[in-house]
Amino acid sequence: MSEFDNRTDWIAVVAALVIWTAQFMAKWAASVIFPDAAPGRIIGLLLSLAGLAALAWLWRARQVRSLWTTAGLAIAIAALATLFDTLPPLFG
Repeated sequence: MSEFDNRTDWIAVVAALVIWTAQFMAKWAASVIFPDAAPGRIIGLLLSLAGLAALAWLWRARQVRSLWTTAGLAIAIAALATLFDTLPPLFG
């Protein structure tokens, strides 16, 4: 078993989900403002890249040692959700 630092792990979990939620809501707003238009798709792709960059920063800032920790799994799930949310702007 690995070490479990309750404070650090739960802060990282909440931060990962907040990052995913924020970029998802911003993508949704862009798709409502620019329905079926190129600017909405470009904004969606840029927000996806920003969300992935923020999750990568969180991984380094929290010094996550492994994917098999609470923080590592939360960041991985948020990254996969961000990639999944990128499909509509790409293929919309």
